[in-house]
Amino acid sequence: MDASTGRNAAALVIGTTLVIVGIVLFVARITGAEVFGLLWPLFVILPGVVLLAVALSGTGAIAALIFPGAVLTTVGLVLLYQRLTGHWESWAYAWTLVVPTSIGIAMMIYGVREGKIRTGRRGVMTAGIGLVLFLVLLVLFEFVLNISGRFSGEATGIVGGALLVAAGLIVLGLSALRPRRRAR
Repeated sequence: MDASTGRNAAALVIGTTLVIVGIVLFVARITGAEVFGLLWPLFVILPGVVLLAVALSGTGAIAALIFPGAVLTTVGLVLLYQRLTGHWESWAYAWTLVVPTSIGIAMMIYGVREGKIRTGRRGVMTAGIGLVLFLVLLVLFEFVLNISGRFSGEATGIVGGALLVAAGLIVLGLSALRPRRRAR
């Protein structure tokens, strides 16, 4: 990739982000909508989506933009969920969706697009580990410690148990995908 291609990609990311944010602010001002109150996570999601779009349209160094795009988009989606539900305590375990899960998903996509099979396989493992961490920490923080006070009663044992079963199945599935080393 030459320098002009990198500059063009950077200009595309920055320009598109500025246009989207400008349109949102313009529409909010005309309609009187409260943009920052409810939808401020969009200001994190939109740049992430732009980075993902640029990454998926290019190769090489441009394709590597999938990593910051995945992280930004995932952080924004977690913040949007928390803003809409008021479930801010979920950050105690939702961070695992950002790192390592979103990085693993980005590695899978990058590996497939760039023909790097080992990177794709490592991405599957990384995303799987992230999902297992998420499920285990979700059960610990919400169903055992009840940090948010949202989950109580008999159903929590059933739901918590089902989530741990899902985590176990992911671990078993990842173990089955792992290549076996031959004895010498």
